[in-house]
Amino acid sequence: MYYIQNKLQVEWTFVIRDHMMKAKRLADFRFPYVVLIFKFIEHFSFELDDELQESKETTNRISCLTLQKMGFTKENSD
Repeated sequence: MYYIQNKLQVEWTFVIRDHMMKAKRLADFRFPYVVLIFKFIEHFSFELDDELQESKETTNRISCLTLQKMGFTKENSD
């Protein structure tokens, strides 16, 4: 958001690639660009017939690690 608000140029291919590599390497790392990637694939009509598909289990739970990354901390209420 900072880059957009200040009209700075972003190397989006690097940002997306970096996130893809982290999502592959780290179990708790979520990939936030699924819709964006799908739009690229759809727009440029990429041929995906020979690509492997892998199903992932979806869940609505938010892990403690995710909350910590967002800056939340657990406080004991007495």
